Amino acid sequence: MQFRFYLIDKDDRIFAGEHFSASDDREAQAIAALLWEACSDAFGDYELWQGSRRVDRRPEWACQDIIALRLNLQQRVVELEELLQEGFAVFERSSKLRKRYTELHDCSSKPLPDQTS
Repeated sequence: MQFRFYLIDKDDRIFAGEHFSASDDREAQAIAALLWEACSDAFGDYELWQGSRRVDRRPEWACQDIIALRLNLQQRVVELEELLQEGFAVFERSSKLRKRYTELHDCSSKPLPDQTS
C-alpha cells in the first residue's frame, strides 16, 4: 500500500513530504510516528495519508523503543530519512533527526536479539 508522510512545521505549514510503501495502516503509522519523533525538535506535527484518506496518527503503540521495532521497519525508516535528507533541509533543521538517523542506520545492520541463534 502507498502512503504519503508530511512534516508540519511550527507555523502549521507543510515543510516536506515523501511517499513510502507499507503493508497496512498499522505499519505505516509506526513508520510515520517514529520518523516524526526523530525530528520532533524541529517540527510540530505530521500527517499521514493514503490517497485522499487521512490515516489516524500517533497511536500509543507506535512510539516504541528502536530495538523492539522489526528490522525491516527500521530499514524503511532509514530509507525515508535518507530521502528527506536528500530532498529537503530537514537534516539541517533537526539535530534530533540526524542523531536518530545515525542510531537507526547503525542498528539496522545488526540482528535483533531475538533473531540470533
